[in-house]
Amino acid sequence: MSTLRRALDGGDPEALQAAFAPLQGPFLPEVDTEWAELRRAEYSGDALTAALTLGEWLRAREPRAALPLYRQATVLDPLATAAWQGLARTLLGLGERTAAQQTYAQYCRTLAQELAAEPELPFDAFVQAGV
Repeated sequence: MSTLRRALDGGDPEALQAAFAPLQGPFLPEVDTEWAELRRAEYSGDALTAALTLGEWLRAREPRAALPLYRQATVLDPLATAAWQGLARTLLGLGERTAAQQTYAQYCRTLAQELAAEPELPFDAFVQAGV
């Protein structure tokens, strides 16, 4: 079990922050085997969960510190609605409505590019859905 997985299971935000901080890119990107691909998927899922969990924790305490975590979550999984919602809600909480709307527009572009889809909700409802 990885340090990150133990931190996620333990539920201690500070331990999770310490385990998440050193993560750099995908697991063994140069190895092209089935076991490495499975491990990469697990690692990526844990990293996304950690980024979202830490983002929520920090949003209540230090909103500006949550922004890079939500941004990283959108990179880890560009289709993770929770990441885009967290980023938009955090920006709104900081009084940055234009940046939040730009975030929503980027989410819409990502959906269009990746899935040829449009969001089901307008901006305000999209942001509120994540609350």
